[in-house]
Amino acid sequence: MDELRALLRLSVREWIVLGEAWVSLLGVDVALRFLSFPGIQRFAARVNGDHPAEGDVPALIRRLHRLVRVAARHHLYRMSCLRQALVLQRLLGRRGIPTTLRIGVRLETGDLDAHAWLEYENVPIGQPQGVGEQFAVLKSARAK
Repeated sequence: MDELRALLRLSVREWIVLGEAWVSLLGVDVALRFLSFPGIQRFAARVNGDHPAEGDVPALIRRLHRLVRVAARHHLYRMSCLRQALVLQRLLGRRGIPTTLRIGVRLETGDLDAHAWLEYENVPIGQPQGVGEQFAVLKSARAK
């Protein structure tokens, strides 16, 4: 019920970004099934325009991260952390905010666990403290 109230308080601009994130998650999901990962990641990591004013960046990152998570939570099926990270990277890059995609693995109770996340200025976005130490990083791709 709280989430419904929060959704109803979104601005028109946030609803548009939420819709963009929802459609982008589906697009990334299809792309990952049929296209090469390096090409998808290069597209997601592209940075357009000038870097926004520093004061605006943390709030914008938090807002976009939240909207991508909401879109993923209310999708047709489960959208993985990789799909969410790629969509968030593209949304931030379109706003001039360069990020780094990290993909890591760890062995947890005998099972191999993988996780993807974004970092802005070496700080994980929306992740628990120490996520970089919990996973052995296999791939790290910086936006250009």
